[in-house]
Amino acid sequence: MEPCAIAKRRAFSFHQNSRNSRKPPSSDGYKKPQPKSLREKGNRAPGGQVGHTTKDKRLKFSTTPDKVVENLRRLFMRLQFGK
Repeated sequence: MEPCAIAKRRAFSFHQNSRNSRKPPSSDGYKKPQPKSLREKGNRAPGGQVGHTTKDKRLKFSTTPDKVVENLRRLFMRLQFGK
């Protein structure tokens, strides 16, 4: 056999794994193939709407609240156990 044919055979066998040959899965080694997504890429651009920021939607802390709402769990514990 000539060296060129040996190199081609080695290169071909190097890319084989248990998915595309008769080799057992234990001979694949530690590297697993990349998962392939069945979903198609959408046409929408990533990100939110233009002009909308997250800072506008957050609740702001007030030093003088209009009303105070007590946590119902704490109220229940206080009524049940007297704490």
